[in-house]
Amino acid sequence: MRLFITIFSFICVFISELQSQEAKPTWYIGPYGSLLYSIHETEFLELPGYPACCTENRSGNGLGYDIGLLLHIPMQDIGLRFYLGMNSPSGTIYADQKIGNQFLRNTQPPFDTIARDILVRHQIDATITALSLRPMATFPVPFGGDIIAGLGFSYILTNSFSQQEQLISPDNASFIDGRGIRNESSGTIPNTSLFQTSAIVGYSHNLPISTTSRLIPFIEYHHPLQSLTSYTWNIKKIQVGLALNFGIIPYHKPIIKTDTIIQRDTILQTSPTIAQDSIGLIDRTIRNIEGIVESGLRVDTLFVKERYIFIKQVIPQYNGGIMAVGLDNNGNMIPKPIIKIEEWEQIETFPLLPYIYFDEGSSDLGGTSQHLLLPSEIALFNEDSLPSSTLDIYRDVLNIIGKRLKEQASKTTIAGYRNESINEKGQELSKARAEAVKQYLTQTWGINNNRLPIQFGGLPPIPSNNQSKEGLIENSRVEIQSQDQALLAPLKKKTIIRTMNPPLLAIKPTIGDETPIETWNIHIKDSKDTVYSISGKGRLPDSMFTWQISPSDNMTDEPFNVHFSVLDTNNRTHNWSTTVITDRITLKNKKELRINDTLIEKFALILFEFNKSSLSLANQSIVKQIRESIKEQSIVTIIGHTDITGEKEYNAQLSQARCKEVQRYLGLSVNKVAIIPNGEEASPFDNNSPQGRAYSRTVFVEIRTPIARLNK
Repeated sequence: MRLFITIFSFICVFISELQSQEAKPTWYIGPYGSLLYSIHETEFLELPGYPACCTENRSGNGLGYDIGLLLHIPMQDIGLRFYLGMNSPSGTIYADQKIGNQFLRNTQPPFDTIARDILVRHQIDATITALSLRPMATFPVPFGGDIIAGLGFSYILTNSFSQQEQLISPDNASFIDGRGIRNESSGTIPNTSLFQTSAIVGYSHNLPISTTSRLIPFIEYHHPLQSLTSYTWNIKKIQVGLALNFGIIPYHKPIIKTDTIIQRDTILQTSPTIAQDSIGLIDRTIRNIEGIVESGLRVDTLFVKERYIFIKQVIPQYNGGIMAVGLDNNGNMIPKPIIKIEEWEQIETFPLLPYIYFDEGSSDLGGTSQHLLLPSEIALFNEDSLPSSTLDIYRDVLNIIGKRLKEQASKTTIAGYRNESINEKGQELSKARAEAVKQYLTQTWGINNNRLPIQFGGLPPIPSNNQSKEGLIENSRVEIQSQDQALLAPLKKKTIIRTMNPPLLAIKPTIGDETPIETWNIHIKDSKDTVYSISGKGRLPDSMFTWQISPSDNMTDEPFNVHFSVLDTNNRTHNWSTTVITDRITLKNKKELRINDTLIEKFALILFEFNKSSLSLANQSIVKQIRESIKEQSIVTIIGHTDITGEKEYNAQLSQARCKEVQRYLGLSVNKVAIIPNGEEASPFDNNSPQGRAYSRTVFVEIRTPIARLNK
């Protein structure tokens, strides 16, 4: 291509030197260029040596180019044209195909595996370039144009391809490997016939632009006389282009000499924003006066006027600093704070909600919020590795039950229900929901079919309000029931929490208003770990930065180091820092110093049924465990909640009743417990989902017991 462009440029220069305004040209030469639209028609399902699962012939098109040189020899009645150029009849061919029941993975959280009918596109992208020669005959027509016809001869220079299978629908999923493309391959198009021929017809029009040159717009159709390959692959082409033709007659060029006159001026400036002195051209004007030809010689005069700017560096002075103060919960500033960081041991229980909610009218388990595993993934599943979040744990409730069933021998009933609306008629829907859950436990987790009897019916035994939208959603469910309390027992996690006093650190960096800043950065280090970082470009914000204090996991007695750095516009760095003293009391410190500590235990009671305050058998079992954790010096707090459906005042009374019921079962007198009936206020979970509403019908019990008392 580079050689072709070089030859093309040389010929254009040569042509411009040979033109004459005094004689009529006898032949024309010049460049042409055209847009090439290629139409690919095939009769194969796969390329030899590159298997594909396409079941239909592929077709397509592409846009390319054709550039080169045109030689035109006019005659009395007809003319001859010869096109020599480079073209690219590349294109994309494809066929769309529906495939049934394919395993896919959601591209949005929770990234579940689903089975769906899919639509895929089998696509081949062909990249072809060729060297072409087209001898053509022209037949003039009365209104100034020419009918053109001839043959095309091409030699293929490059013939590569890439093929793939792309997922089109559904558009919110991917293949199992997380990608939307599979079965990719590439290479050279097999069995290509490098020499190609075609028949050509077209039309062109001559537009004179001078006595010796003209523009020629043209359009051509190329019909292939042979297939591109040994199997059927025909490429038809339509070209729309423009040629520039120059008439050629040699003439004598005069000898040209040039005298140059240069004038230079320089402006001096100083700047603190540059790294070193510099000089640069800011303005340049050139004027050429052409001389008179005398005896084959012409002397031209070139006038050049230049203006330069010389910038001298001035080193700026940087004044800055960094300040850090504490902020208490009321927003009051604490100068020179000492951050007290204390560790506490906490035991928290996360109850299981054995309800699986389905979309209305659907029995598709893949459409629920459950995290579905492949059989090959269950060996890696572990309850201890689940996040300490109630709703995140709920997503794996089927996997928790499946793992526990593998370790036990008890039977578990799977009961399917429906909301009996117009969209959920007939027992078959309830049965299909129960069967879907059972099938997952048997096929994925390998649970014996006889251990999972199913039931099905209309509304659940204790339904939600079936007249509300939320109630309809909650009644479309499967309930997992078992006499073995260990199967649905809550998860218990032991964690360490930290408290900070004061809880916030306010940071204020300062620097001169006129200081040129490229970028700035503030970071706080706890020992060797960076625990906070913020950066920006240009001028510093006027407000203070606030950090919710969060120490490193590798707590030490070292203070926090607050560092402020600035990169100026000359690529120089300036640094300031300060420290904040910390007083750290870790669990290890408490044991070594024999400091009295507090054990925090948090329990959550769920399955308060819709509009109920009585304790179920499962909740009574949890209350029994809670009662065993309460010591003489324990501080007990009971916090009640409801979902957001219903009246606000009624929900407050319902949460009060739930708290009182738990207090009664715990056997605690009024002066031994604090009750906080929140009702629907400060809901602990998102009420936009049925599981979020179910978990919000709850009571939290928090027990704080001094460890010294606990050990006694």
